[in-house]
Amino acid sequence: MLRIAWDPDHGGFHSAGSSFGPTHMDDIVIYVRDKTWWVQADAMSLLFAMARLRPADEKYLSTSCAFGKYVKKYLIDAKHGGWFSAGLDTNPEARKRAKATLWKDCKHETEALLDCLLLLDSF
Repeated sequence: MLRIAWDPDHGGFHSAGSSFGPTHMDDIVIYVRDKTWWVQADAMSLLFAMARLRPADEKYLSTSCAFGKYVKKYLIDAKHGGWFSAGLDTNPEARKRAKATLWKDCKHETEALLDCLLLLDSF
């Protein structure tokens, strides 16, 4: 996950494909540059879980900290609360989109933040 999908320039995870660019499979290009909210929320939980399960491998904890900065800078709406539907680094127009739709509610980010609190408490 870290080697393939992590964006080394801005942080966050691309929704599909590699951070190195498009991946080709059977003449089909697999690459979604967007950093959708649910991918970021699930990645946040996973990173903290890996940091807890593998404390000797410092890359998970350091990436978790960098990821927290990414979420704060590009996903959290500091003015009105909630998470944007995608990271503003890849989707600046997400600032204008609704934060709740038929497909987006606060379930993913709430669960991720609660998971992280529990995991941090266990360190």
